[in-house]
Amino acid sequence: MALLARDAEHWGGALRERLTGAAARCPESGLFNAAGAVGAACTLEFSVEEHPGGGAGERIVVLREVVPAVRIDPHMSSLLVAALETLPDGFVLFDADDRIALYNQRYRELYPESADLIGIGTSYEAGLREGVRRGQYPEAIGREEDWIAERLRQHRDPRMPIEQRTADGRWIRILERRTTTGETVGLRVDITEIKEREAALRRSEERLRATMDATPDCIFCVDGEGRAVDVNQAVETVFGHRRADIIGRVPVDVVIPERFRAALKEGLRLYVEEDKVPDGTVRHEIRGLRADGTEFPCEITISAARSTEKLLVGHLRDITERKEREREFRQAKEAAEIADRAKSDFIARMSHEIRTPMNAVIGLSSLLVDSPLDAVQKQHVDMIEKSATHLLSLINDILDFSRFEAGRFGLAVEPFDVRELADSAVAVSRGLPGAGRLTISSKLAPDVPLRLRGDVRRVNQILLNLLSNAVKFTDTGRVTLSCTLLERREGSARLRFAVEDTGAGIPPELRSRLFKPFEQGAEAAALPGTGTGLGLAICRQLVEFMGGSIGVDSRSTGSTFWFELEFDLDGAGEVTPRTDAASTCSLSILVAEDVTANQVLVRALLEKMGHRVEIRSDGAAALAAVKAGGFDLVLMDVQMPIMDGLEASRAIRALDGPVAKIPIVAFTAFGQPEERARALAAGANDTLAKPLRPRELASVVERMVSSGPDQTSEAGDEAILDRTALDELRESVGAEAFERLVARCRQDVGESLDELEDAARSLDAARIRRAAHRLVGLFGQFGAVRAAEAAVAAELASDGEQAACVAGLLAHGRRALAAMGNT
Repeated sequence: MALLARDAEHWGGALRERLTGAAARCPESGLFNAAGAVGAACTLEFSVEEHPGGGAGERIVVLREVVPAVRIDPHMSSLLVAALETLPDGFVLFDADDRIALYNQRYRELYPESADLIGIGTSYEAGLREGVRRGQYPEAIGREEDWIAERLRQHRDPRMPIEQRTADGRWIRILERRTTTGETVGLRVDITEIKEREAALRRSEERLRATMDATPDCIFCVDGEGRAVDVNQAVETVFGHRRADIIGRVPVDVVIPERFRAALKEGLRLYVEEDKVPDGTVRHEIRGLRADGTEFPCEITISAARSTEKLLVGHLRDITERKEREREFRQAKEAAEIADRAKSDFIARMSHEIRTPMNAVIGLSSLLVDSPLDAVQKQHVDMIEKSATHLLSLINDILDFSRFEAGRFGLAVEPFDVRELADSAVAVSRGLPGAGRLTISSKLAPDVPLRLRGDVRRVNQILLNLLSNAVKFTDTGRVTLSCTLLERREGSARLRFAVEDTGAGIPPELRSRLFKPFEQGAEAAALPGTGTGLGLAICRQLVEFMGGSIGVDSRSTGSTFWFELEFDLDGAGEVTPRTDAASTCSLSILVAEDVTANQVLVRALLEKMGHRVEIRSDGAAALAAVKAGGFDLVLMDVQMPIMDGLEASRAIRALDGPVAKIPIVAFTAFGQPEERARALAAGANDTLAKPLRPRELASVVERMVSSGPDQTSEAGDEAILDRTALDELRESVGAEAFERLVARCRQDVGESLDELEDAARSLDAARIRRAAHRLVGLFGQFGAVRAAEAAVAAELASDGEQAACVAGLLAHGRRALAAMGNT
């Protein structure tokens, strides 16, 4: 019993006593409940046999523990159960026979369809099969046995987590591990929310992918090293590369020609190294490179993605079609401009061809009137002059209408006297055919301000047109021109002009048509050849262009045509009166004119004024005469052979010495504002439109004499800028705002002149016209009249004239810019 005693000493006296008794009854076996060394209860199976090789009385004792290996204090057991119940996940323990030995309440909750099956001793396979039968696992439907076999295999040899969907729509993640003694420990985690978030993320990614792939623009997402992490379907379509061939590579090296790569890579470097975020609103035009090696125009924008890592998103658009449309549009625009210029040139040349002989007819008629003639001869001459004047009126109507149609119409604002304007219009109308049988008068309301600023020539044109119509359609009675004040505000006044007659009334159905082109009143039907029907249409266009309104009131007898306009008040003092007097001194005047009849007329008019006259028939001869010296004034026709008047004027201004500053007055037969602008830009000091009127010729000669020979180059700021307009602007906005306006205008003018000069060096006609167009508005705003006229000339110049017009604009513009600095 020594061996027994030695082994049994560990188990205590009770076991020793039991084994000693069994040894006496050898052989014997049995069970014994004892306390182990750790204090946990356990069951021992024992057997006692004789020792076959031992001495007398020696026995062999075999002990085997038959209770579970875990021995735990009852208090610790309750703590373990409490801990399992606090877990947010389901817990289950299957014993070595794969029956439930332990589980928490959460485990039952996760399987509500088979909760009644979950209990101690339930077989895993039995529970699984019953769950399948109850439809707890949707994925098993239709393949039940295969699914059960697969699930049993995974349970008995657990390696990876399993995600399982239940009938109530939840997702359960199953994590199982085997113990070394054959038990299975399992966790059941509800991952429904995770799955829903994953599904939402997938849907979002799918929508994003669908959106990206539906976008016709190419989209590149690149990391901080410039490598593509994603591209859309358009990349494959546009460039011909497969998406897989782009991902992971530097797209700049694949789809962009080499000459553009450095700039794009530098932008990436600035973003990654210096955190300079690219402006995603800026579009850059570059070239793209297709897989077949062909290039195409594209537009690219680059922006930074909102991400924890450095990501850039590039949007690249194929603009081949747009460029083609732009090219077609430019061609169409250029063709339209050519057609428009051709139309304008045709009208101008037609005007020149008609006005040139008309100049001689009217001018020589005026001279004949003052010569010794009998009564019949005077009557004939008077009829010639009036018929020519009427023909000229028709020509002017057609030209004005064509200007409006072409959008080439401007206003010349200047001071004028309302009473003088009304008296002059009435005086002219008294000389119209049929005026002798009528009483023609004017009346001004006493509160009408007399001194105003506006385009007096256009207002006079409207008045004469309305008076002419009234005289034409009134057999007896009177025609009255009236002017009343409608409203007076600080700095401006709104006037109403009305021409009332006692002729036949106008039926209501015809009144709405009177101001349309080529329409006349019904009474005109009885008067064949009374006009083009453009007069009232032009009046309407003029009035509306000046911001006013026009209309007619008519009764059974008599009609009243009226128009309303707003004018600025002129606070500069009295308007300079017009004069018919010739210059008090005798001048030596060079006349460059190629038409013999006009040479005779101009010589006669100037010599009658007391001047000395020399005639040259082309611009080259006139230039040579100016070089020789001895002249006080040059009257230069614009259209001449060999060298035209514009080229001759530029050549004169390019001479050295005082002769370069001789006053030049350009004769134009075109009658269009742009022709005046071209002449001034070429170096002329003033212009006169044919047919020449003695009073107008005398007036312009008087101005040239009084202003001195250096009007163009040595004029002070007063001659360069309209001080009245500047003073009105300063008063309107205040001194501080005015200074800011001037500063801003000078900056814009300087930039535009620099651009104009750069465009001229590169022979970029389109840029020249854009810069000139901006300068028209800038100079016009600050009363730089000559500079504005030069800008108009440069904008409208043909390609052959553009260089000279730009030179003139730069000269006038720089002087105006300098003058603005002294405001």
